[in-house]
Amino acid sequence: MDPSALEPKTLGNIHWDTDARTATIGVLSTQNYQLPYQAMLDDMEFTIVHELVHLHLASLPRSDASRRVEEHAVNELAKALLSLAKR
Repeated sequence: MDPSALEPKTLGNIHWDTDARTATIGVLSTQNYQLPYQAMLDDMEFTIVHELVHLHLASLPRSDASRRVEEHAVNELAKALLSLAKR
């Protein structure tokens, strides 16, 4: 995905349609990463898990006020899931 298709300071996004039960995850293209190969793959993996956690929490109420707290929770859950997966 081209960086211009993403919000500033983000590496991915997700768009879902609850009624259709579909979701699309976008991740920054490998061409736009400035990290070594393995670090890039690790970052992409984290981004995908992060977006999947957002999808899992999609039914919860959201507001501009809760956005920062939600992002923190999603980051912590994604880290925990990846840590468990690497055991």
